[in-house]
Amino acid sequence: ARQLDADRAACAAEVARLKQGVAESQDAQRVAEVEGQDARSRAELLDSECGAVRARLEALRREAERVREELIRDEAAEEARQVRLGTQAREQGTQRVAEAKDAMEGDMAEVAAARAQVERLEKGLALEKER
Repeated sequence: ARQLDADRAACAAEVARLKQGVAESQDAQRVAEVEGQDARSRAELLDSECGAVRARLEALRREAERVREELIRDEAAEEARQVRLGTQAREQGTQRVAEAKDAMEGDMAEVAAARAQVERLEKGLALEKER
């Protein structure tokens, strides 16, 4: 009987120990599940943030490409403008030279006419003096 009571007590202690172990295992499982869920939530958040960063990087890449293309267009337009201005300046210079040449030729003709008139007047004056 004593042995039976001792066996029952040992059995009850073993059952209590096993129940305690099961309870601790269940607690550990709950903690692990909560930690796992937290890890999944953090992973989803990081994945979401990573997607947002990727989208932002792509937007920045597209903007940089747009700015680069705009710069290329602006540089080409500026180069064309400089060529046009150079051409206009050359044409204006050529025109001014031609105008100056025409004016000089006109002035030379006037000078020649004035010299011829002075010579006629001098001859006329010389003839008047001889008389």
